[in-house]
Amino acid sequence: MHKGFFATFGALALVSFSLLGCSQPVKPDGFIDKSGRVVVDPNKVTQKPLAFGDYSEALVPVKFANGYGCLDKEGGIAFARPFRYIAPFSEGIAAYCIGKSAEEGMWGYINHGGETLIEPTYGAAGTFSDGLAPVRMHKDDKGAKFPGKWCYIDKTGKVAIDKYFELAEPFSQGVAAVKDHGKMGCINKTGKFVVPPNYDMVYAANGGIIVAAQGDGISDDNRDQSLDFFDLQGTSLVHKVMTPVVLKNLRHRIWIENEFKVGDLAAAAERKVERPMCTDIGPGFRNGFSIMQDGKKFCHMDPRFQRPGFGHVFDYVFPFSEGMAIVYDDNLGGKLGFIDSTHQLMIPFKFWDASPFSDGVALVQETKGGLYGYIDKKGKYVLPPIYENARPFKDDRALVGPSALEVAQP
Repeated sequence: MHKGFFATFGALALVSFSLLGCSQPVKPDGFIDKSGRVVVDPNKVTQKPLAFGDYSEALVPVKFANGYGCLDKEGGIAFARPFRYIAPFSEGIAAYCIGKSAEEGMWGYINHGGETLIEPTYGAAGTFSDGLAPVRMHKDDKGAKFPGKWCYIDKTGKVAIDKYFELAEPFSQGVAAVKDHGKMGCINKTGKFVVPPNYDMVYAANGGIIVAAQGDGISDDNRDQSLDFFDLQGTSLVHKVMTPVVLKNLRHRIWIENEFKVGDLAAAAERKVERPMCTDIGPGFRNGFSIMQDGKKFCHMDPRFQRPGFGHVFDYVFPFSEGMAIVYDDNLGGKLGFIDSTHQLMIPFKFWDASPFSDGVALVQETKGGLYGYIDKKGKYVLPPIYENARPFKDDRALVGPSALEVAQP
């Protein structure tokens, strides 16, 4: 269970006032809107933040010298508390941590005003979704039914499902992935297993489909993935197999095989390619499509388990977001482009790195180590590539400048 994390891409403008307007600083630092205007300047906040999260529900968690708080969309301090950490808001509630360390800390939940709704008594706390949140009983909680185990609570803090697990993920579409006796499965809101705990991985439900896998696609001895697809009632739909491939210009964490022999670490390190914005991948359904394999190529399949756009396969593909998906060509120097839901290439292979579309735009970088900009779904720059560091837009705000590198975390 991830307690929360944030993307770490930021931008520093390298252009003159004539390009961005007289009111725009030469090197903007802070949250911008889609006009490129800095709307939250960290240097003008009453207490200058030391690190930033991303906006969600019109609030952004920030770290101060003496704790954590949230800023509103104009940069005003909504509240500040002596916390160790505040996670992003979801369904009007955010997890927070108190204590000397994240590992030994106590977790609870607050509302938009920073007021405690559920007291910090847990060893870890996940995101609320479908009205429930996964929490881990604190290992030192003498009153806990199963110290160190995970369960689900409602928004009053009451245990909603009287079953405990080794790991529990947030609910999605009425089901949630859990680990029981070392294996992953999927439960519904009554706690009944709709997918038995027989798998190494279970991906969050989307589009009415659950994907469960034998093999994690990551470990060197476990990169093959045998995938079973289920509906939300647990009816088996189809079986697929993913096998690793070797690519010259991409080293990704899943389904990419290392062609270097054991011990050839120097060569492996030299050839390693990082694409920090292309980290989100998996065979689970997103926007009505899941990743599938065709020989040594990749494409997407729809809920009928068919490949749309016959003949359109790519060296590597990423999940759909807002109707667009990043695709990769290994023979063009390792460039990225975008396809639409018809599987047609809508934005040519021209980017070294790219984020999934978010708030209608994508953060892109044309050359390795180059500047970042934001494009629309036609591939046109809505904000030119002038930024050295930047994060994707979230809730109509994107963090650029040196501040984008300071990530709020427990």
